[in-house]
Amino acid sequence: MPLNVEEIAVCVACENSVSESTVDATNHNVSNGDTIRRMLVLPCLHIICTDCLESVQKGKLENSPGIFPCPECGYIIQGLHSAAFKTLPDIFMNSVINNNNHGAIEGRTFCTTCDMLVTPEEVDFNHREHEIVPLKQMLKGKKEYIATLLNSVNAKISHSESIQKQTLIAKDHLRKTRKELTAEIAERSRKLIEMIRSREKELLAELDAVCEERLEWFAEETNSQNRNLKIFQNSREFADKIICEGSGDDLLEFHNEISARLLHLIHRVKDASLDLLSMKMDLPDPGKEVSHLEKLFGTLTQGRISCGDAQMLQKFNVGLKWPTSLVATKTRDIVIAGKEGTFDSRGRLLFYDRHAKLLRTHEYEESKCIPYDVTCALDGTIYASDNKGSLTKFSADKTSVMANMFKGTSGRLALTTANHLLVTSSEEKCIWEYDSLGSKIRRLPPSGHLPSVANPHCLATNSNNDIIISELQGHKVSVYNSEGIIKFCYTGGSTASEELKCPSSVCCDPFNNILIADFTNDSIHLVSQSGQFLGHLLTKDNSISCPNFVSLDHEGHLFIGQYGGDISVYRYLSCVKHA
Repeated sequence: MPLNVEEIAVCVACENSVSESTVDATNHNVSNGDTIRRMLVLPCLHIICTDCLESVQKGKLENSPGIFPCPECGYIIQGLHSAAFKTLPDIFMNSVINNNNHGAIEGRTFCTTCDMLVTPEEVDFNHREHEIVPLKQMLKGKKEYIATLLNSVNAKISHSESIQKQTLIAKDHLRKTRKELTAEIAERSRKLIEMIRSREKELLAELDAVCEERLEWFAEETNSQNRNLKIFQNSREFADKIICEGSGDDLLEFHNEISARLLHLIHRVKDASLDLLSMKMDLPDPGKEVSHLEKLFGTLTQGRISCGDAQMLQKFNVGLKWPTSLVATKTRDIVIAGKEGTFDSRGRLLFYDRHAKLLRTHEYEESKCIPYDVTCALDGTIYASDNKGSLTKFSADKTSVMANMFKGTSGRLALTTANHLLVTSSEEKCIWEYDSLGSKIRRLPPSGHLPSVANPHCLATNSNNDIIISELQGHKVSVYNSEGIIKFCYTGGSTASEELKCPSSVCCDPFNNILIADFTNDSIHLVSQSGQFLGHLLTKDNSISCPNFVSLDHEGHLFIGQYGGDISVYRYLSCVKHA
């Protein structure tokens, strides 16, 4: 449809207006009589005809083809070619509505939907349904956002500086603490070394005494065997003489019997000689760090063990149906606590020598008074607890009773490396530590309770002053450190045959391994100081039945007390055989 553009179609170069001209809305050609011109709109919105455009491009800037100024406003136009001049609506949209040339001047509003500056004409044309805000409001919001962002950055920088200061303070404190800990560790190490050295002298003295005593005993045995050998040699010569002079089956039988006895005696002498060679030890070399206990007891490495060829030294019956505890003194005497089978029977303490000869008996005067536990201090003092809450102290010169030492059915005893006495108290659920005069030193734990002390059956300690408590009803053995903090609970090995049913007694060897008597399973468990099951020392195959207590003396003798009063004595190392 023709559109009258008389006032519009005016070329800015030739300033010719076309009267009665028409513009085709489809291709924007202007017709004037017989002449048809193509009118173009420049980016600055001025109209120029094609003839003038060609002359302007050729004549104005010859050195820069494609660059020329608008003849009307001087606007620099770059890179124009035929494709750059599109229809009038497109050029109008690109140059005015999109604000390419005049956006910074014309734009006073901001479209938040498109995130761009727009002119009022653009709002009506392309952004009617968009969110339009004034430019000042947009800039104010941006400014507030930037201020908030800067505040957040400043806060984070301040926080980082604070953390850096705290880190420097912590490093300085750690440096000071490290020096203090180093000094404390050095001081404790020095004290420990001094204690080990002082203890080493005591062990050397004990070892020398044991070796001397054993050598004297073997010398006596050797002399006795030599005398017996001489007697049997004389007997054999006499028998040979009789056989030469007489005859008969009776003389031949007599000769065979004498020969058999003589051969048996010769074998015994050879075995005794081998024992002497195995017992001989070199004098300790002060320049070498050797374990003299290992020379005395042998070396026990922590590994799986099985029952060895257990060598029983003695077996005797003490006449007590319930032997509850046993301790061996330094003089090799044995003290056994227990009672007879009747309910109202009195408890007894039996004192034996090393040859199982009864020396004396201490019988409690009060009926139904039963000794719970017995232990021996380093100075030879013997302590015995009973179910009345008292301790009986047997020293070299007198016997005294200390009452109200604990509360409840408890009173299990053990000694620390400092020769302090530990006594369990079931009502208070704690352990009291006493000195040699019977004065309280401390309570374990200092506050709170030890659950295992509610119903303990046996108490023991090792060289680290760890506390070992057996519980019959709980079917377990609990191990605490010297401050009363739990280390582990032992309930048996990984298989059914290694299960712990009824731990009636516990003790420790010189290497801190734990020996546990299992009353129900008729066995003795050997457990490492970390709680690992190492094996069975003795089982019912070794004629063990209902073991009620287990104890070790300083010479490596293992005492097993059984229900019915039988006491079996073994060589401890003979019970251990590495798998």
